[in-house]
Amino acid sequence: MSKTIKNQIIENVFIDEQIAYLNDKISSMMDRMRYNNDPERGRDDLHLWDQNGSNWEFDQTIIDKVLSYFEEGYSVYHVTFSDYNNNHINPNLPPHSDPNYPDTSLTFDYQLKADVDWQFCIDDQCFNMKDNEAIIFDPKNSRHYRPELEFKTGESVKIVFFYLSKK
Repeated sequence: MSKTIKNQIIENVFIDEQIAYLNDKISSMMDRMRYNNDPERGRDDLHLWDQNGSNWEFDQTIIDKVLSYFEEGYSVYHVTFSDYNNNHINPNLPPHSDPNYPDTSLTFDYQLKADVDWQFCIDDQCFNMKDNEAIIFDPKNSRHYRPELEFKTGESVKIVFFYLSKK
């Protein structure tokens, strides 16, 4: 790809086998799931892969597919699964930026599965994402959030975050 497309929905990101791999990977690591008790989050987090020291394998075809949406020079440095649900508190993601990320950092925000519509907003432009869709954004310089929504018991939004930076 010659140019990274930011703040635009990417449809049909992965093929069925890659989606099945992600679901299997998450299921096999559920004992490592940690509740992010930050009151501004309300989600369970699972670190799936890290290029610097993780001894967990990760499907290279998935990494390659993500990289295909970026201009040359980017690499994936971390992958995290987050399950927004009301198991602990109602999910909440107020407007924020992530100032501690590298200057060249971009996030590939992939919706694995959701049984509730919960918009994702970047600098006040909101997107209605569906399963197997993603959006690329700058976490450090863009204010991103999800509007307040009261989750019902059993509802969740499952996201896989691929964190990238320039080499």
